[in-house]
Amino acid sequence: MTSSDPEKQKPKDEESLKGKLTDKLDKFKKDERMENLFNYAKSNTKDTIAYILLIIGIILLFFQPHYGASLIGLIVGLYFSDEILYIIQHFNDLIDEQGLVRVLILSALLVSFFILAPFIFFGAIVGAVIMKVIAPNK
Repeated sequence: MTSSDPEKQKPKDEESLKGKLTDKLDKFKKDERMENLFNYAKSNTKDTIAYILLIIGIILLFFQPHYGASLIGLIVGLYFSDEILYIIQHFNDLIDEQGLVRVLILSALLVSFFILAPFIFFGAIVGAVIMKVIAPNK
């Protein structure tokens, strides 16, 4: 006893499950917090993409540390390209402001971070270079 109408072939449980999911989705869409979140995401797409990529990068750190660290470094490089390049260009001024001992301690910290997680630094360098190529005057 087969019917050619696919709607008649669906079990009642599947239809009720579909109805429940539709109701939950409607409630989810009508929730004020979710509406605010979607409005924020629409108006700040660059930041929203960065947040998503950072979360993906953190998750990847557990399974594929090189890719996760590179992704995090890339986002950091894109967002902090001006600051990274400023520190590199004005390193002598930093020594004068902070003193040689503090700069050496900070340098040792950065070298140890580089040894532990080099892909974060590589990603940050690539992100900073990309940002300077895309928007050199920013």
